[in-house]
Amino acid sequence: MLLLLKKKLNNKEQKEFERALESEATWHLDKEILAAYHMQYEKNNKNAICNKNKELRSNKRLNEALKAKRATSSTVKFTLHYYYNEPLLKLIKNSNLRQIWTSTNNNSNEEFWIKLAQFGLNGAFNSDSTFTELVALISGEINYISGSTLPYSSTSIETLENIYPKINYIFENIAVVIQVRGIVLKIPIEKVPPIMVAMLPMKGNEDVEQIAYLIRQIIELSHLANLNILSIGADSTRSEFNAQLIITNEASNFLEYKDSFYKIHFKAPLYNNKPFI
Repeated sequence: MLLLLKKKLNNKEQKEFERALESEATWHLDKEILAAYHMQYEKNNKNAICNKNKELRSNKRLNEALKAKRATSSTVKFTLHYYYNEPLLKLIKNSNLRQIWTSTNNNSNEEFWIKLAQFGLNGAFNSDSTFTELVALISGEINYISGSTLPYSSTSIETLENIYPKINYIFENIAVVIQVRGIVLKIPIEKVPPIMVAMLPMKGNEDVEQIAYLIRQIIELSHLANLNILSIGADSTRSEFNAQLIITNEASNFLEYKDSFYKIHFKAPLYNNKPFI
């Protein structure tokens, strides 16, 4: 009833109507902070959980309402048509596509890809625009092909017809991701966990020079972000070790400390006038 009434109001009247509802409301759904809070709750204390929210856990009526089944076969007919104005819901009416959609409910992706391959081999969507419309819908949201080591400019999708040539181009250039290299930042403060700052798609066959180039980029980006890197580490593979040797040896300035009595000779390269171990 309220939805039908709201449609008849102009913009000014709708705002007045919404303010009137908010003044009488007990709870408020805030889309900006993605939260529901009680109207007596202090909005400037967003990080705290108010007592009213805590009381909801023991609210018997709310718990019973959450357990109740919604949109069953006998009640779905009462759902307003307004909620069906979604392109995806219209596409799911296709029985074949609905089977593929249902397979995504499982924890594993194997069933989804098996069903998709079966329908593709059987030509289930050859004379049907539903699958093409779905791909168009997804490509419109994602607008690029993932799983490649090529730059965004080489994998971006502008139209539906771009998809196959782009995928073919990725395979022709053997640019399929095999491994992912993680760049982790560790702040030398107790109880502060490592922070993942980048996940880079890799082919898995990078040589020493390519790894050294990546380290140079990390050093330069850290300098631009005003981050002081004390040291850099990697796994124990020979290529990683040799790449670090290249970075060390190509520095023009070094920080050195010598003590002949204790036979200590410490030498660290300087990058941007800061030691790098």
